[in-house]
Amino acid sequence: MKRLLHCLILLCAVAGMARADELAEAAKAVDAKSYDFALRMYSRLAQNGNAEAQFRLGQMVWYGEGATADPARARGLFQQAAAAGNANAVAALKVMDQRAAGAADIAYWTDSYDGADLKAVSACKSPMIPAVSKTNEEIVAVFKAMSEWRNCYNGFVAKINAALPVGTAIPANVQAMMNEQEYIKAQTRLNNVYADLTNQQAPKAQATLDGFDAWLSSTEKYAVEHNTEMKGRELAMRDQIEMIKKQYARQGRDWYPPPDTRNFNK
Repeated sequence: MKRLLHCLILLCAVAGMARADELAEAAKAVDAKSYDFALRMYSRLAQNGNAEAQFRLGQMVWYGEGATADPARARGLFQQAAAAGNANAVAALKVMDQRAAGAADIAYWTDSYDGADLKAVSACKSPMIPAVSKTNEEIVAVFKAMSEWRNCYNGFVAKINAALPVGTAIPANVQAMMNEQEYIKAQTRLNNVYADLTNQQAPKAQATLDGFDAWLSSTEKYAVEHNTEMKGRELAMRDQIEMIKKQYARQGRDWYPPPDTRNFNK
């Protein structure tokens, strides 16, 4: 009798080891995305009452790995595993309840997100830049307007960078509720929104920068030409004053410059 009991214990231990090997093999198949094989392995073990297999099979059914996602069947498998004391299944049931409560949040990121939070900072109004500025006041105004625009556009770029890698913007609690397909779908949507916004803003930004560069070039050119002209006028006036002074000297008269020319007679 003792020998028979000892044999039964050994058989149970061997069976347990075999199931552990099969579970490990099925897990490797999931990692390798060999879903058909993993489904068959887990299904057989789950039917034999293995709680871990019930939980793992529930995961695959929930995520739609190897078959169409079936949340109702997944819940049933989790409940079976949880009843057998599987802690992961208990946690999965809590997440499923959270998903039910957060369905609208998941749908927002997978189907509705339109980048409204980024559009607010991307609405940077390009400054009105003239072809050329001829007064200091206007030059200061253009530089001020460009500084404000740069700050706005840099804020938009910083916001885009903060949202990378794609998916970072999704709140952690919502990410935790998503299955793999939902997360990939949300990432794709966010990526498209970011690309559209960037493609819209980049040409506008480049046009603004090109306009500023053209203005700066023409304004600098005007300043050089204007200063050269004014210097020429100053020299011409000095020559004229010297000529008048000489004429007065030949006539024996004193010469006093008019108020508007006194600054040249130094």
